[in-house]
Amino acid sequence: MTKYFSPAAWLIIVAASCTRPAENKEQQTDTPQDHCYQYVSPEDSIHLSMRTKGDSITGSLSIYPREKDRNTGTFKGAFRGDTLLADYTFMSEGVISVRQVIFLRKEDMLLEGYGETDSLGRFTDLNAIRFIPETPLKITDCPPLDD
Repeated sequence: MTKYFSPAAWLIIVAASCTRPAENKEQQTDTPQDHCYQYVSPEDSIHLSMRTKGDSITGSLSIYPREKDRNTGTFKGAFRGDTLLADYTFMSEGVISVRQVIFLRKEDMLLEGYGETDSLGRFTDLNAIRFIPETPLKITDCPPLDD
């Protein structure tokens, strides 16, 4: 004897299977995820800690360049595909400043990008950004960030 499902039963099965992945995706993106990256050489170091929650990225960035004053601060931004674009508020030489930062995610590292900026520290042309492979920030273990 052959058994058949009614068209209404198939409709219910298909509708139920279509909604489950969306619910799982929503749950995954609402869970905060912490990531840390660093670049260390004998002359320079860069440390970046970030928390991803949904589309929002927040974190801290410390840059210790050779023969220059260090700058440390916080950033807030978002990924656009594999590119993190954020506003970085930092202190350097006793002065608080804000500028945009941009990083390209490649496998398990971030490459910092450089380009022309306006008087407010914002990139004037995102298509002209140069990502520097010589100072890759490699993923590393980090303690959880505070909420």
